[in-house]
Amino acid sequence: KSIGRKKSIPFTKLDWDLVYKPGKLEAQGYNKGKPAAKDIVETTGESSQITLNSIGSTLKADGCDVAVIKIAIRDAKGRVVPTANNLVRFSVEGPGRIIGTGNGDPSCHDPEKKDWRKAFNGLCQVLVQTDKTAGKIKLTALSETLQGATVVMDVK
Repeated sequence: KSIGRKKSIPFTKLDWDLVYKPGKLEAQGYNKGKPAAKDIVETTGESSQITLNSIGSTLKADGCDVAVIKIAIRDAKGRVVPTANNLVRFSVEGPGRIIGTGNGDPSCHDPEKKDWRKAFNGLCQVLVQTDKTAGKIKLTALSETLQGATVVMDVK
């Protein structure tokens, strides 16, 4: 059901007072009466899986190229679980190495040059750097109670 419209003022936040109920919340933005933007937030289930998304799948075998791999903790329906803080462990096979991890949590003091990271708001990332050998880099992410994931990147 609609909870109403409000006129936006540039550089200010719009908000509504709502009572929390599990389900789906859809926000729509309008420009001159026509739909211009839309976002949906949905209540998630329990964390069940890890997904990996590498920005680019081909890297240079120059010892400098870096892949940024985004990790998401998702429920059985594939939705990112915004409260997930699972510890994720990484392993690399092939001509590359982990040079850093991150999660965007400003209060996190975990070391950034390890092969593990706790998710923050259901997300974290790992940076993998190539060496000077062509081949395939296989990055695997595992967590105790979640289905793990693997991504393979070509190094040329």
